[in-house]
Amino acid sequence: MVRGLLQGSDMLAAVSASQMRFETDNGLLSVLPVPLPDTTRRIGLTFRAGSLPSPATQALLRFIYQQVQDGAV
Repeated sequence: MVRGLLQGSDMLAAVSASQMRFETDNGLLSVLPVPLPDTTRRIGLTFRAGSLPSPATQALLRFIYQQVQDGAV
């Protein structure tokens, strides 16, 4: 929805750079050089006590952990 609003108007939005990477990489949207200090936050994972994650969830968790170890996030 935000993509459509931004592309079809002169609106502005403050969103994560990764959310609009395709659009900015392909010249569909522009990034304004506005400093936004202290806008990062920690993200966590929550697990239900006593349950085992499915194989798909386990694969996703391995991927997330690897990204963190590699410094990608």
